[in-house]
Amino acid sequence: MKLGRHLSISGGIDKAIDEAVKINTNSVQIFTKSPRSWKKKTITKDEITKTKEKRNKYNIKKLVVHSSNLVNLASPDDKLYKKSKQELKEDYYQAGLLDSDFYVFHPGNYVKSSKKEGIKRIIAAVKEVINEIDNDTKLLIENTSGAGTEIGSNLDELKNIMNKVDNYNRIGLCLDLCHLFAAGYDISTKEGIDNLIKKVDNKIGLKNLELIHLNDSEFELGTNKDRHAHIGEGKIGLNNFKYLINHEKLKTLLYIIETPPFDGEDKDVKTILKLKGE
Repeated sequence: MKLGRHLSISGGIDKAIDEAVKINTNSVQIFTKSPRSWKKKTITKDEITKTKEKRNKYNIKKLVVHSSNLVNLASPDDKLYKKSKQELKEDYYQAGLLDSDFYVFHPGNYVKSSKKEGIKRIIAAVKEVINEIDNDTKLLIENTSGAGTEIGSNLDELKNIMNKVDNYNRIGLCLDLCHLFAAGYDISTKEGIDNLIKKVDNKIGLKNLELIHLNDSEFELGTNKDRHAHIGEGKIGLNNFKYLINHEKLKTLLYIIETPPFDGEDKDVKTILKLKGE
C-alpha cells in the first residue's frame, strides 16, 4: 500500500522523510513553507540533496507537496489573484526541484463574483502555471467541502475545470474523503462508495484519480463543514475505510492521512495498515 501522512518540515524538509519512516509509512505530504504566510522561502540545495538521498535510502514511494492555504485562484480581487498565481508558480517550481510526484492545490473561492467567473479564473491560472513552469510534478486539483463560496465541492465543477485545462498529462484529481462527505457524497455505506467510484469514472475517469486524502469527518453528511476526525472516530465509519482502501478499483492509489497528529505512535497509520492487512 502506498500510504503517507502530511508531516511537518520543521528542521528541514528531509526531516519529514525521517518521520515518515518512524511512523511506518512509505510516502509523505508536506508544505514547503508556512501555509499561512506569503513570505517567500527558497529551498536550499542541501535540503534538496538530503531529501532525495533519504527518499532513495528509505524507498519513499511518493512525495507530495501541498499548496499554501492562502492561494485563491478564483479570487475576483486582481491583486490577490496575481499574488496567488505567483505563489503557486514558485511553490510548484520548488516541488519540481524536489522531484515531487504530485502538487495538490485547492480551486479557490469566488467571493463576491459568480461561480462561473471564478471557474474561468481557475482555468486561466492553471493553464498559465502549466505553460510557465515545466516540470514532471503532476498538479492535482482537490475537491472541497463546499463551505461559503468554495468552488470544487462537486465532481461536475472539477470535471469542467480539468476538461478546460485540457492537459491530463499535467493535471489529475485528489479526493479528500472528509470534503466529499461534507459536500453531500454519502460514503458511509458500501453502496455509497460504489456510487462515488462510478461517478468519478464516468465524469473524470479513474485513471485521472491519483491521490485520496484519508480523513474521517467530525460533522454529519452534507454540512459543508471541513473538520477532519481520526480514522473510525467520525461519521464515515471504520468499515467504510476498510472497504474503500481495499476496493479493487482503488487499491493501487496513493493514500495520505491528514488527521490531527499524535504524540508518539501514529494510531491512524496503524489503523489503516491493519484494515489493509499489512
